[in-house]
Amino acid sequence: MNEKLINLLEDQQKAIARAWHERLAEPAELAAHKLEPGRRQPVESLLGEVIQLLRGKSLDLAQPRVNLLYEELGPLAEWRINLCQGIEVLLTGEVVVRGWVRCYLDADDSEMVELVEEINRVFHQLIRVYSLQYCDQCDAVRRATETR
Repeated sequence: MNEKLINLLEDQQKAIARAWHERLAEPAELAAHKLEPGRRQPVESLLGEVIQLLRGKSLDLAQPRVNLLYEELGPLAEWRINLCQGIEVLLTGEVVVRGWVRCYLDADDSEMVELVEEINRVFHQLIRVYSLQYCDQCDAVRRATETR
């Protein structure tokens, strides 16, 4: 069933990303752009990370995105998002993906519970990753831990 979920997300990636983007409130939409700048819609990149996690791959955190994007985005104070905005972006995506799964995957009740649990796990993993990298307070704790 996990493979069916991955195939659905890959086949419908642009449509799901568009639905996710349309549901974001304005502050969260701006936060999404700061989380994943680039040519594609930012939530499409985030959805790609969801697929990567569902495949059992880990996100490369050796060099945090903050360091990679610093030159492109400018001083941190100008583009840091608050934790609530980042969580809103990701939880909105979780709701959209769950809705898409309910509509487009033929699954019985027990399979649906299993799929929803897997989606929850992946999105909460992303929340932890982005919190550590984009929240000032979390980032300070992470840096203090690394220097020990």
